[in-house]
Amino acid sequence: MIIFALFVFKVTGIGVLPILLVITGAIFLWGMVVLNSLRTRKSNTDIYLQNVGKVAFQRVQLLMQLGELLNTNLVVDQEGYNETKLAAETKTIAESIENLGFADNNEANRLQTALSQNASLLLQTQKKFRSARGNYNELCKHMPYRIIASLFGFKPLAV
Repeated sequence: MIIFALFVFKVTGIGVLPILLVITGAIFLWGMVVLNSLRTRKSNTDIYLQNVGKVAFQRVQLLMQLGELLNTNLVVDQEGYNETKLAAETKTIAESIENLGFADNNEANRLQTALSQNASLLLQTQKKFRSARGNYNELCKHMPYRIIASLFGFKPLAV
């Protein structure tokens, strides 16, 4: 088709050089649009990953505070082989608080509420990250985008 177009324009007297410039310009603009799209999706994925890290760090801090409050840190014997948890038989934080007699403790209840809110926020941020990662990976795998991605070093993110 391009050869036919070149032949038609050569016969009409326009010449090949302007046509090649137009085709090259169109390919260049297409590449810039694709590159911008890849960069945007990659930066969105990075932002969501940072959010997941921040929420997970907050969760660790809350768990450490609750552990200090309930004194349920790991106890290690002298040889360092046997690690036991004081509330190992309990399955949830609420059961730990209740079994250790902290059910009426306002600080324990506050931390428990904060942890449950943090858990739902963590699930939401993980879901957004997985969605953004999936969108970015799909872009990197499909043919027109794959060319630009390989030229500029964009690679699909690991699952």
